[in-house]
Amino acid sequence: MLGQNNLDATGILLELLSTCVTGLRWALLQRELHNKEQSKEAMTSFTIIFYTTPWVALILFLIAYSFEYPPVDEHMWSASDAVILCAIGSVVLVLQWSQYELVRLTSALGVSVAAISKQLFFLVGGALLFSQPMASVSWIGSFVCLSGIMYFMFLRY
Repeated sequence: MLGQNNLDATGILLELLSTCVTGLRWALLQRELHNKEQSKEAMTSFTIIFYTTPWVALILFLIAYSFEYPPVDEHMWSASDAVILCAIGSVVLVLQWSQYELVRLTSALGVSVAAISKQLFFLVGGALLFSQPMASVSWIGSFVCLSGIMYFMFLRY
């Protein structure tokens, strides 16, 4: 993997922005799920999903449609397309609910650490399963990251 990527400043900045927004999202979610101050009950995961999903769907629809307009406009939609979209939406709902429940039961930091470990397993698994060459520096870095994550989880929980 070393030296195989052509780095683009725009892509790097967008990835950093995405990471920052994700961290902010987890922090705000944890605050709402654990909020028992001001004689107010903490919100449930489904309540948060109920309030946020329409806005997220609208924003993502506008962004996706602006990039995908010609292919979407030319496609003839069928009932099977609607079934597939509903199935995907149902799976996304279950995944979102499970993430919110994980934040409620643990913390935003714990979920973020778990997400990093998932990405590392994808990286190493992809290298092993698809015979992608990984430099020794990448293997050492993956081992250091996984060791740090396991040590953090051991100390935290």
